[in-house]
Amino acid sequence: MSDANVLGQRTRPTNIDRGLAERLNAEVAEEERQKKLEQIRGKAKVGQG
Repeated sequence: MSDANVLGQRTRPTNIDRGLAERLNAEVAEEERQKKLEQIRGKAKVGQG
């Protein structure tokens, strides 16, 4: 936790999640990977018919 001074006013202590951006980026990358796989599978099914 850290205390911050903004324009001379003390703000409440905050919890900083330093790994949040990394986890969110990994989640987005996984979603994009899944979307690509679904598109590839969909094209394969169309080609089989």
